[in-house]
Amino acid sequence: MRRLVRFRDWPLRTKTLALLLLVSALPVAVGAVFAFVQARSILVAEREGLLEARAEQLASEMDGFHRDHRGIVRRMAGRSVVLDFLRRAPDPGDPSVAPLGDFMASFTASEQDISAIALLDSAGVVRYSTNGAGVGVDASFRGYVRKTQSARAGETLVSDVFSPLPVAGQAPLIAYTAPVFDGTSRLGLVLLAIRADALWHLVRAANGRTGPGSFAVVLD
Repeated sequence: MRRLVRFRDWPLRTKTLALLLLVSALPVAVGAVFAFVQARSILVAEREGLLEARAEQLASEMDGFHRDHRGIVRRMAGRSVVLDFLRRAPDPGDPSVAPLGDFMASFTASEQDISAIALLDSAGVVRYSTNGAGVGVDASFRGYVRKTQSARAGETLVSDVFSPLPVAGQAPLIAYTAPVFDGTSRLGLVLLAIRADALWHLVRAANGRTGPGSFAVVLD
């Protein structure tokens, strides 16, 4: 059996050839490592750019979602049928409330994500709701109601996701509110309750946008 010959016992010619081979291979190895690191950096930068673009897209979609619903309550707060109801505060069963019901139905029939629309008086008590529930309930303990009670004309507010009032069933909700004024007199507020699942649907739709298996998470 032949024994391995130690390097110091190699012939000079063999040593020289081995060293030349090592020296010539070293730049190739270093170049390969550098190319790998550079390619990895480019890939990471591309992924980060794609992730940032998709995050901005989702943020824009969520902003649009809120903007649309804030616009609805802002327009409602200025409608004469809403002002008339809060001025008179008639019983919900009064025939004179029919025009208000028709007005509200034009919204609830066109958007399935609406859980309820309610009108609250200046004390925060529910005086009308599209699903008929919760009339007479004092909602002034809700933070978004209290903030709306001190809001200026034309302002709108968006609540956090919350457990619902009786006016809107049991699904988690997001409330959009706007104060209602008659000149300088504060009459109450409009409350638009949207099922939070509609917003979560936007988030779920972003899954996979940055590649197979990717998913979106929204943090406050």
